[in-house]
Amino acid sequence: MTALLCVAARLFYELLTRRQDEQLNNVAILRLEQLYPFPEEQLIKELEKFPNAKDIVWCQEEPINQGAWYTSRHNFMQSIVKGQTLHVVARDLYSAPAEGSIRQHNINQSYIIEKALGIQTMGTARSIKK
Repeated sequence: MTALLCVAARLFYELLTRRQDEQLNNVAILRLEQLYPFPEEQLIKELEKFPNAKDIVWCQEEPINQGAWYTSRHNFMQSIVKGQTLHVVARDLYSAPAEGSIRQHNINQSYIIEKALGIQTMGTARSIKK
């Protein structure tokens, strides 16, 4: 196990489909159904099921300054265990929640999925080590 992806909403299904298409066996995907109140105890229990997952990745399709990352990252930090590193994969800072172009949306969506699954290594990601 290389990475454990944490994700909410519809992006889960896109990641799952792409992981199956690419036959990736080194990535687990965990879908969070609730972000408030944050399910810290449940998340800790789930993370303990993956002791070999050193990289925990929060993946969101919203821009990094929107979505759950800024409001929930402290909760993720409290949930990961020593030796794990928390990463985030999201669109860059943006003033609007959508690009306004389906073509650009599809490009950005593919980038997020590929980056999260480790298919693509270009671009930037933020990391916090505990």
